[in-house]
Amino acid sequence: MKIKDRYLTDLDSWSPAVFLMPSILVVLFVSIFPLIGSLYMAFSRFKFVQGGIEFKYIGILNFKKLLFGSQQYHFLGTFKELSLFSWVVIVLLTLLVLYRLIKYFISDQNTIIGLIGWTAASVIFLSLSLIILKSLGSGGRLGSLGVTMFYVFFGTVIQYTIGLGLALLCVQNLKGKFFFRSLFFIPLMITPVGTGYLFRMLTDTTNGPFKPIWVWLGYQDYSWASNAWGARIAVVIADSWIWIPFMLIVLISAIESQDQSLKEAALIDGASSRQLFRYITWPGILPTSIVIIIIRVIDGFKIVDLPSVLTSGGPGIASESMTLHSFFTWRSLDLGGSSAISYLLLFVVIFFSLSIINGLRRYTVTDV
Repeated sequence: MKIKDRYLTDLDSWSPAVFLMPSILVVLFVSIFPLIGSLYMAFSRFKFVQGGIEFKYIGILNFKKLLFGSQQYHFLGTFKELSLFSWVVIVLLTLLVLYRLIKYFISDQNTIIGLIGWTAASVIFLSLSLIILKSLGSGGRLGSLGVTMFYVFFGTVIQYTIGLGLALLCVQNLKGKFFFRSLFFIPLMITPVGTGYLFRMLTDTTNGPFKPIWVWLGYQDYSWASNAWGARIAVVIADSWIWIPFMLIVLISAIESQDQSLKEAALIDGASSRQLFRYITWPGILPTSIVIIIIRVIDGFKIVDLPSVLTSGGPGIASESMTLHSFFTWRSLDLGGSSAISYLLLFVVIFFSLSIINGLRRYTVTDV
């Protein structure tokens, strides 16, 4: 009897691991093992040989090719001399970074690890700023890194701003607000590929449904895909059409979950609508805003379907994101180069996500 009780006790102690193991194995198989495999390929060169394939270790040559070699124009862009305005921007950004570093250094919360992190983040930020400004100069061209950052940050600002405005409108006591909430949610249920083909049709100035409007505006012979900035803006508009409803729904939930008694007390004390938003609504929705902005930034760096369907990365490589760049490189059987792009993308996503979290942490509700 004692042996049976001990056996049952052992089974109970092992049961959590037994039930969790399938899920752990699925996660390892789907994410961890491919991550390790692609890391190996990033430092290797793939080629077909007689009887199979061969992976040859080449060190950091794949990364060197992207950052300093033959593919620098594709990944970082084509650089030109900085203009006077660009130099002014660089000086102002440098002063801002130095101010933040000094402010952190003299604070009571500074640590050695924190100083190292802030210094590394400052160097990376200034380097990325220099790359973008040199690519935007006269004769310069953005690479897939700069194009992706444009999609992410320009798109996120537009999507969050419009989503917040619509959320503030939909929480008012307006007639038919629940109908419009449902209507605004429809774009989120359409696949990005479907959205890409939809906007490809809408932006067609020769045969699209808005042809009379384009003709009236004088754009009957204009092609969005033949102009670099036109193609990028078309991708951002299509991406915003998908993601504004997500921002809207989450922000509506955050606003409506706030304590209404605070607003009622503020109104009794004579607070204006602007003061209500600044001192009650905004601090209350800020934690939620940080979360959805980080989600949007991470997902934005993975954008591949819209530029692929709308512009095929063109004209040339003008609207090619890092993920699409990695896909085209993989399709040409350069698996090592494709993996190197993916890991650089991972590094950029981690850097900006941590920067957003650390930069906005002091504005959360607990600190207000």
